[in-house]
Amino acid sequence: MIKLVQALAVAAAILSAVALYLVGYSTRAMKAEVEVAERRIEDLTREIAVLRAERAFLGRPERLEPAARRLGLVPLDGRQIEVLPALPEVQP
Repeated sequence: MIKLVQALAVAAAILSAVALYLVGYSTRAMKAEVEVAERRIEDLTREIAVLRAERAFLGRPERLEPAARRLGLVPLDGRQIEVLPALPEVQP
């Protein structure tokens, strides 16, 4: 009977060691995936900052005005703006 208990204890210890190894292995794999995702997030954050700066640079009025004038566009006149209630209703 004692030999059976010892054999079961040894088997339980071996199974525990294997389970611990597998958990450690999967933990390291998950950690690597998280690090890759964090690096990707950092890269995308930097890319977003660059795109926002580029949008601000390209949207400067002093840069857009000459191109708009070449196309024949002029600044809005106050008479061109209308409030929504003043517009006629359209029947579907």
